[in-house]
Amino acid sequence: MGERADQRSEAVGATGDGGAEAGAAPPPDAAKPSLRFTIPVKTVSESNRRDHWTQRAKRVSVQRNAAAIYVYQASMWTNGFRCLPKQLIGRSPAGKLTITMTRVSPGTLDDDNLRGALKGVRDGIATSLGIDDGDPSLRWEYAQRPGKTGSYAVEVVIAPEFK
Repeated sequence: MGERADQRSEAVGATGDGGAEAGAAPPPDAAKPSLRFTIPVKTVSESNRRDHWTQRAKRVSVQRNAAAIYVYQASMWTNGFRCLPKQLIGRSPAGKLTITMTRVSPGTLDDDNLRGALKGVRDGIATSLGIDDGDPSLRWEYAQRPGKTGSYAVEVVIAPEFK
């Protein structure tokens, strides 16, 4: 799944400093509590693959399980406080969470294929939150950025909506 050094998770907001050094200005989103983590998993366009169904099922299962584990780890004690996604919903005036998934890969996908490639990750995040992925309290955003050859990951930000 990836090297331990590539794994990171951080929670921002409850302490107000977002992990910033003393005297340094906090990042612009430091007032907004959020969970940020990177899942070192390869995602591919599922709609264009012609794999045997067992290969696809195994690939999606790995993505789902990795996402669930990383949400759980990111919600554990981080920066001296416990930040659960359901607590983030409570901090949101709108009562909603925005979940942004950014695919990091050497190649890019069009919008349709990007959503299909990240479906396993989306399901894993929703399962670990204990909420159906079609629930109206969740807003899903998709993005992608280029990565180095052989470097694959999904960067996730779970934040309450403040609109």
